[in-house]
Amino acid sequence: MIPYCDLFNHSFDAEVEWSYDDQSKCFEYRAISDISRGQEINITYGRKANYNFFLMYGFICLPNEQEHVQLKIGLNSQDFDQKVVFC
Repeated sequence: MIPYCDLFNHSFDAEVEWSYDDQSKCFEYRAISDISRGQEINITYGRKANYNFFLMYGFICLPNEQEHVQLKIGLNSQDFDQKVVFC
């Protein structure tokens, strides 16, 4: 957790972009749309599945288009050696 940086709320339609500058060792924030006085400022934590949001940041997003699970289910004994992939 980074003081102040983690105070911004997440939105897939964020008003602010952020990046980290290695030279200055600072986070930089830039408005990408108009922000009114008193308006909540949102950044995006990226497009991730809810289990990633929960494990890394302690929240989930509903609805979340990134929510999906990919399973391969085999019918033959040789197919059971295949990995199950969660995305």
